[in-house]
Amino acid sequence: MKDRDSLAGNTVRREPQLRHLGAILLLPVTVTVVVPGLVGASPRESGWDLSPLAHFARLPAGALLLGLGLYLLARAVWLFARFG
Repeated sequence: MKDRDSLAGNTVRREPQLRHLGAILLLPVTVTVVVPGLVGASPRESGWDLSPLAHFARLPAGALLLGLGLYLLARAVWLFARFG
């Protein structure tokens, strides 16, 4: 029985746990990774009349916000898994 783990004397199937984790992560990953990636990869101009420096600063600012969002996601998942 390779697909079962022992947890506090109970047997728990691993497959439903992975499916549940995927369902929990679907929305946050979509919001923090997929949508900003699609917006950033868009070849169209932003529509704002930005200075060259502000236009260049969009990528680092976006990467910083993306990193912060991923950190908050990981922290929330860790807190949920640890404390419920």
